[in-house]
Amino acid sequence: MKQIVDKYSNDHILRTIYKNSTLKYARSFIKGLEDALDNLRLVSKSAYEDFINNKLKAKKNNSFDMHSLVSSLCELAIMNSFIVQSNNKTTFIYEPKLRTDNNKNVEFSIIIGNVKYNVEVKSPNFENYNKKQYEQLSKNGAVTRSEARLFNFKDLQEQGILPAPDSKVKDFLVDANLKFPINTDKDKEINVLFICWNENYDQACTALKHPFSGLLTKNSWHKNENGQIITYPNIDLIFVTDLYKSIIVHMIAGNDAIPSFISGVPYFEANLQVGFLTPFLLPFSRTALIEPEKPIKKECIDEIPIVFFDRPVDLVDEKFVSHLCREFTTTFTVK
Repeated sequence: MKQIVDKYSNDHILRTIYKNSTLKYARSFIKGLEDALDNLRLVSKSAYEDFINNKLKAKKNNSFDMHSLVSSLCELAIMNSFIVQSNNKTTFIYEPKLRTDNNKNVEFSIIIGNVKYNVEVKSPNFENYNKKQYEQLSKNGAVTRSEARLFNFKDLQEQGILPAPDSKVKDFLVDANLKFPINTDKDKEINVLFICWNENYDQACTALKHPFSGLLTKNSWHKNENGQIITYPNIDLIFVTDLYKSIIVHMIAGNDAIPSFISGVPYFEANLQVGFLTPFLLPFSRTALIEPEKPIKKECIDEIPIVFFDRPVDLVDEKFVSHLCREFTTTFTVK
């Protein structure tokens, strides 16, 4: 893999990690990456080649695009988790086209037990949001963020409040709903959407289940021209994970564990007893299950490899969001 990475742009972060491969967490990141790629190669040579030649290269002019790289690594981590879990790995299909009425594909499908899981992975690009936040911090010394769409964007901006990045969550739902097959037998086939977020993954939970505006509630702000709430009937399960930040934290850790008060995520503290760390298996990140809109057998959910057996899964419903997710956050900067 080092020979492949050496062909990437000179400033590519994977090249930097390989150059520092003796560092503790660089070494564990490399092992996790190579194990995941090996597992992928064994089930789909075309998927493996797409990742090493395109997705991980993340080429942008003479450099690389960090968001494209991290989102691709999120896809790889989720693929690897499902491949490892599957008792029938040969059923893995890369980018299958599951509908005849459009040309969209999901990331992959695979059978675990007796159920086929169709999986779509979405990751927002935080660059623009962070840029707006930085501009307000630089101008005012503080920024108030709305984590729920309690008002329209214009009202928020007039009050100097940075709107929540929930428009991307809406886009994810709309796109995934078009990709997944219609009216599947839930005992045999389940459509799963993973939304990969940063350490503030309660933003996505709030966007989905806030009782006053959540996209999956009776008060959803997303409506058609007739004022009817738009639904997403083809999506069976939604998981929100901070895998996006998990990838970044593991890439930059080097030789020292990054404490949670700096990184915003509890990976190193939470997993010290395991003896090793890798972001390429989902249980090493935090993942929450959004309350399903329709009944799904518990065993079908339990087969999805999102947590270690001794850790509970947060079930995000309107009550969860009301009690545990903040509606407004204020951030300060010191000059």
